Amino acid sequence: ARRRKDAGELLDRVRVVYEIPEHGYGGRYNKNPVTVQGRDNWLVRLDLVADEYFHTEPVKRALVRYPLKVVRWEGDPEQNPFGLALDCYSGTPQRLEAAPVASGPGGAQ
Repeated sequence: ARRRKDAGELLDRVRVVYEIPEHGYGGRYNKNPVTVQGRDNWLVRLDLVADEYFHTEPVKRALVRYPLKVVRWEGDPEQNPFGLALDCYSGTPQRLEAAPVASGPGGAQ
């Protein structure tokens, strides 16, 4: 990354990360995204989109499911009011594929 930055490749590039619509808690595609492992730990499957732009031109899009370990964490309640922390991945992140976009009347392609 340092070499790319020094070469100016990253100049005017912007990355945006957000949750895939309908894949969040209670969404219809990522059923049961939270698994209770114990009283103080959980497994959370987070489906995110990472979009990269050069100025306003889209360069790259990645859809990824991140399996994360979440643990109860004692600390300053002012800094961490929920008392939780990320404890690394619980497995390897998986690339997701976007569903094909339906076109035409009735969704025919």
